[in-house]
Amino acid sequence: MKTGTGGLQKVVITLAAAAFVAACSSSGSGGALNNPPPPPGTGGIIGSGVSIGPIDNFGSMFVHGRELDTSTATFTKDGQPASETDFRVGQIVTITGTFDANGVSGTADSVTYDDNVEGEITSIDIMNSQFEVLGQTVLVDPTLVIFDGDINPRSLAGLMVGDNVEVSGYVTAAGDIQATRIELQPAGTEFEVTGVIATGTLDTTAMQFNINALVVDYSTAMLDDFPGGTPAEGDLVEAKGNSLGAGNELLATRIEWKNPDLPGVEDDEIELEGLISLFVSPVDFQVAGKPVTTNDQTQYENGAESDLMDDVLVEVKGLLDAMGVLVAREIDFEQDSNVEIEATADANGSGTTITILGITVNKNDSTRMEDKRDNVMQFDIPDIMMGDFLHIVGFEDAPGSGNVTATRIEREDFDPDVVLQGTATTAVEPNIVILGVSGITDAATQYFDENDTVIADPAMDFWPNAANRTVKIKDDAAVIGVPPVLDIDEAELEN
Repeated sequence: MKTGTGGLQKVVITLAAAAFVAACSSSGSGGALNNPPPPPGTGGIIGSGVSIGPIDNFGSMFVHGRELDTSTATFTKDGQPASETDFRVGQIVTITGTFDANGVSGTADSVTYDDNVEGEITSIDIMNSQFEVLGQTVLVDPTLVIFDGDINPRSLAGLMVGDNVEVSGYVTAAGDIQATRIELQPAGTEFEVTGVIATGTLDTTAMQFNINALVVDYSTAMLDDFPGGTPAEGDLVEAKGNSLGAGNELLATRIEWKNPDLPGVEDDEIELEGLISLFVSPVDFQVAGKPVTTNDQTQYENGAESDLMDDVLVEVKGLLDAMGVLVAREIDFEQDSNVEIEATADANGSGTTITILGITVNKNDSTRMEDKRDNVMQFDIPDIMMGDFLHIVGFEDAPGSGNVTATRIEREDFDPDVVLQGTATTAVEPNIVILGVSGITDAATQYFDENDTVIADPAMDFWPNAANRTVKIKDDAAVIGVPPVLDIDEAELEN
């Protein structure tokens, strides 16, 4: 498993919100955090809030594992009125509404989506799992990104230079985009890019500035919502245009100022997912460009505050204080998703559990689910039938347990190739065992290192390094018995 961020780690920061908004102190976050829990019989409703993060599932809409009633919500996509059917799993949305205190449900008043970049791919770097669009570097981590069904294969290999794509994702400290969803768009679609006007690049005479490596010419653009009337360095903006100039600069038709502050008012419940984009200290850092702090009430589970640093992926839940800063209370470090399975389901899905290659796979509230075969929007475990081809990403519940919690489940068109990735508990030639599933190599097996480079001498460079690390095995024409045994055509060491 190769990542563009050098081993991205996910952290979950959760606030157990404990009071009605009406009962919250108006003196800032400190009073709100010390309020008593909601009285019995109230249902735990705490009032208004904001949720920012990728869509996990539909029926209504799930974000941060919370089911949101969207029946009366207004939808906006790329600045235009939309409907819920225009949205997809993995797109990062901003939702305003009313949330309960237990993190299970809520009611959405508005759902807004803006992509990070939309334009033609100018270069692809398979080795570093990234590509370029309009001067923006898009990082492709297979454990995080969902490729639209029109991309085949559903990986970086399914993209070509010249493809017009739309990307939604997290922004790194360097301004790169860690993709959460990539979609193909028709040729001629309007170019769009959102980012910060880079320091030292604003030229008010030539009327140009940079967003990362992209030069934006705004000499004929309509300027919207700028507090000072014109662009300034450090402004977060969205630039749109239909063409590029002779120097590949974007000839903008419209530049819109984007408010970098968290939406909402003091004591609003805020749920925010993104990369730490600016880390100063545990009490002073930004997530997705939004200010976050902790205090002596913050609890850490499965990790410590020393793990907070730039480009760590975090989910933050807390209350907005009087200064517009999100105050977090609990930090829970999640496991890395080093498990990947591509195979057919052993039986019909039931409840929150399916079996595949004899492996028990469980869905939780944050599992992202998408049906790319039949395009069922409200796709869930009971919709999975025996023989359905699935792509699953997740982590082993406990070392050696063989059970998996899925972070992503996708139903796809049938593929005869079977893929299994996870920790190799046994790696003694010719046998590899992953999640209790056995695979056997032979003289025709090909071996690869972490960079997809062929290993010429497996006895020297593969087998001594495979045990107790992440390994991916592939069976090109699987005939799976009971218990399943894979005839390994390819074996690859993973980071």
